[in-house]
Amino acid sequence: MITLSTFPPWPSILLLFHFSPAIAKATFCPVPCQCDWIGGKLTLNCVNKNITKIPVVGADLQIEAVLLDGNNLNQLEDYAFLNAGLAQVRKLSMKNCLLESFHENLFSGLTNLHQLDLSHNSLTMLLPRQFPSLPAVRKLDLSHNLLHHVHKDTFDNLGPSLERLDLNGNSMTSFSWMTFIPLPNLRRLHLADNPWYCDCKLGELHSELTRRNILPSKATCSSPKSLSSRHWSSLHTSDFDCPPMVSLPHHLEVVPGQVVPLHCQVTGHPTPTVTWSLDGHIIPEPSDLYSIRQTTSGEGHSSSVFSILTILSMSSSSIGLFTCQAKNKVGVEEKEISLNFIELDDEVTMKLGDRQTTIIAVSASVAIILILVLL
Repeated sequence: MITLSTFPPWPSILLLFHFSPAIAKATFCPVPCQCDWIGGKLTLNCVNKNITKIPVVGADLQIEAVLLDGNNLNQLEDYAFLNAGLAQVRKLSMKNCLLESFHENLFSGLTNLHQLDLSHNSLTMLLPRQFPSLPAVRKLDLSHNLLHHVHKDTFDNLGPSLERLDLNGNSMTSFSWMTFIPLPNLRRLHLADNPWYCDCKLGELHSELTRRNILPSKATCSSPKSLSSRHWSSLHTSDFDCPPMVSLPHHLEVVPGQVVPLHCQVTGHPTPTVTWSLDGHIIPEPSDLYSIRQTTSGEGHSSSVFSILTILSMSSSSIGLFTCQAKNKVGVEEKEISLNFIELDDEVTMKLGDRQTTIIAVSASVAIILILVLL
């Protein structure tokens, strides 16, 4: 028969339940951190504990969340979390940790990680494959850093699980649309409070995000002046313009009688018009001395114009400074190329003279033979 005397006194039971969590903390939790149940997860809480390394936890303590906010953690080594026994962590917060950069394998081994918060740090750029394979990560917060460059291959290893990416409050002016190719399931993208330069290059990103229905509503243009303060959501891809850019060799040496093609490569949006001039005088088309041929490629974000000016027979009248000028509504750019005759030494000149004499002599002989045959 069970009686009340079988059980310990009630105060003892109450004391046992009251102190069990404290005993667990003292047994497993690394100093100076605390181990608490927060949001249904056993959490290693190291917020503002003045630590510079990741605390090592016991193998039997299944930590699911780690809070490291407010510590100087700018010198962490590769595999720091894996080596600290935190392989099962699902949530990791490193806000205000003075991060200026981090090794690409810092987070390696965290195959169960769902949320990574690196906001409010001093990151300036992200390199190709900056993150290791994190197959379960769904949310990545990089907001309020100093990012001015994110390589197009930065997120290659994150894969299809990433659903939310926050880049608010950085120093980004442009972004390659190809950055998001490895993230097919991205649903929410935050790009507000960046000084975006809304030219045709950014137009490619605008077009891609519109196609995928993830265009951020709060992102605005800082420049050019014509689009300043305009929300991306209010713009069409064709609104993102680029001034012309011209590529042309600087100098070319030629010989008399030579057929000389000059190649001018132009890009811009809207499609630039291209004109050629010699010593400040526009070369007319058509012309007995020159031919001009142009091909245009590309549409939407940027166009390329390939213009070829061919000098049909090089002479002293074509010696000078040729200019390829490209113009659209956004701006004008031009590049120059100077043509000069090759200076031949006496021996080469003599050989050329002998060659010309031989040609003349052969031509005369052929003519005489033809005359004799006809007679």
